[in-house]
Amino acid sequence: MLKHWASHAEYQQFVSNAVSLLNESKLKKLSSYSDSLDKLNSLNLDPVGLRLQPLYSNTGRPARNQPQILRSFVLMMNQGVLSLTNWVETLKSDDLLSLMIGCPTDSLPPLGSYYDLINRLFTMMKGIRRICRSTSGFWMPDATTVSAASFPLPNSGNSTRSSK
Repeated sequence: MLKHWASHAEYQQFVSNAVSLLNESKLKKLSSYSDSLDKLNSLNLDPVGLRLQPLYSNTGRPARNQPQILRSFVLMMNQGVLSLTNWVETLKSDDLLSLMIGCPTDSLPPLGSYYDLINRLFTMMKGIRRICRSTSGFWMPDATTVSAASFPLPNSGNSTRSSK
């Protein structure tokens, strides 16, 4: 269940309020993130919440901070960070980055919440593949034709080395 999807207006208000409380040195550092902040400020995730709603049960523990996680993914890529674990640790130690995704440092989403959202999105994509194949004959690769080993990640242990 989605507990609360913070609207884009709420996000912008949060950032505006938080920035107004920053001291001069933090404002100077924030200006170095201006391109990223502009991207996040223009990224309205309100329609995404409507699309994700069916992926969540109406019972059970509610999911929190889903739009913040999506913004976090965008900021992570924009900052060139490739490790989700490292990124979550970076957010914990940098209050400006956490401000930029719309979260106070003390309520950042844990690492498991990122993977839960990834799993839900992957499940949604599997359903889309099934619909595409059954209605139009359109082929999209699925988990049986493409494995994670086909796309090794750095330091993941599943890459193959050529022997010399």
